[in-house]
Amino acid sequence: MWHGWIVRRLWAGVLTLAYILWAVVSLPRQSGWEFLFGVIVCPVFLVFYLIPIAVFSASVELVETGLRVRHYGETTLPYSDVLKCCSIFAVPFQVLLIITRKPLPLKFLYCNDRLTEPRTSLTQDGEMARALKARTERA
Repeated sequence: MWHGWIVRRLWAGVLTLAYILWAVVSLPRQSGWEFLFGVIVCPVFLVFYLIPIAVFSASVELVETGLRVRHYGETTLPYSDVLKCCSIFAVPFQVLLIITRKPLPLKFLYCNDRLTEPRTSLTQDGEMARALKARTERA
């Protein structure tokens, strides 16, 4: 069955490969500062933006017993396993980063979040981040 997270992961993987191919083909053609800029910015963008989406993207749902996670399979994590969560604005998405006690690949989870009021900062907590923080304080 096709879930949104599978499509998102496939899209991110294709985008990552296309970006690498574009960088390998276009960077050698650049000269001077453009080449230096590309050599510095391309890997940073790849490592901090595209690869986390492709590798750590998950579908997370809050349930009574914990987090229902679809990430290389389906599992439920108790709220006591959540170490930290923060919502950030990763252009153009509001994403929730969750760090758990579990080993990789469940150590870092990267999922969608949604703001219910106008944005005031890049690290403003969204709807799911506030709900998760409230439930992990009780656990």
